[in-house]
This record gives sequence, C-alpha cells and structure tokens, in this order.
Amino acid sequence: MVPLTLILALATATSTLAAPTPDSSPSTSDTTTLEARKSAQSCKIINVDHYVNCRYQPSLDAGEIFGLKHGTEYVFACKAKGDCYSGNCSWDQITLYGTTCYVNGYFTDSNCSSEKLPAC
Repeated sequence: MVPLTLILALATATSTLAAPTPDSSPSTSDTTTLEARKSAQSCKIINVDHYVNCRYQPSLDAGEIFGLKHGTEYVFACKAKGDCYSGNCSWDQITLYGTTCYVNGYFTDSNCSSEKLPAC
C-alpha cells in the first residue's frame, strides 16, 4: 500500500509541472501568425480545354507525369517559383498516387494564390 503522504506529494508535483508559467502563453503576434498560417488548398484546373501537364519540376522543360483535367478540383500542398508561363512564374505542387508534380499557377484558380498556399 502506498502511503498517503507520497500520493499527496506526487499530486502536488504533477499539478505544479502542469501549471503554465506566465511566459508560456502565446503573445498576440504568435496568435496572429497562427491565424495567418497558409495550408493546402483545393483548386480547380482552369485556362485549358482538356488537360494540363503536371511536371516533375516547376519548369516548362521538365517531363510530364500526369494530365490534370479541366474543371476538376485537386488539393495542392504548396507553391514554388519556376519558369514563367503567360506572366505566371509560380507552380502549384500536388502529390498524386505517391508522386509529386507541379502545375503552373496560370492553370489553377484563385484558391491557389500566393496568399493561400505556403511556399514549398
């Protein structure tokens, strides 16, 4: 049987460890940063008649992996800088079937804007 004094001592030590210190609460700037955090976005393929190429790298010369269908929504994880197409130099990264590829931002809707997607 465990002595009552040992139980009380352990309970006091545990509550002391669990109690937050004044310095551990998030500041206003930390909270603002958390609220402004960018994350993956669901975006539609636009500005193409049928399919747009999803490439190995954010480059017009990189090989094509998949064709993403016009009007279909896909989840893009982040945005990378690369070759420009029609004035758009950002590329949206997606992973499909365990393979990562990039689509120029010209071909994704405004849900994949730089304000919404994080940098890769």
